[in-house]
Amino acid sequence: MHDVSANTDENRLSITLAGKFDDDEATASAEATMAAVEELEPGFDVLTDLREFEPSTDAAKEQLERSKLFLAAHDVGTVVRVVGDSPLANMQFDRTGDEDYEVHTVDSVSEAESILDGQ
Repeated sequence: MHDVSANTDENRLSITLAGKFDDDEATASAEATMAAVEELEPGFDVLTDLREFEPSTDAAKEQLERSKLFLAAHDVGTVVRVVGDSPLANMQFDRTGDEDYEVHTVDSVSEAESILDGQ
């Protein structure tokens, strides 16, 4: 399951990834992420909620990498990731592509929003 939304008032992309992604879900998530970024201004922030994300297929990993590269290419600002209890899922997400941007890791959505709102 994925949920992607662009808040143009806050210039913020919100992404929630949950469960184990198959190839189709990963592709849909990447496409939704790229479409939402097009609605935002350069320097946009990203809040990614991975608390319920599970390790997924190699093809899904490629789509996650595609999304990360797209964010970097579109002048992403601050990125905050809310991580869950699955060390394997978090490692898979971290290992997916090298990021050209700094990522803050937190334990809750409210903590992530606090970081982004406090800028």
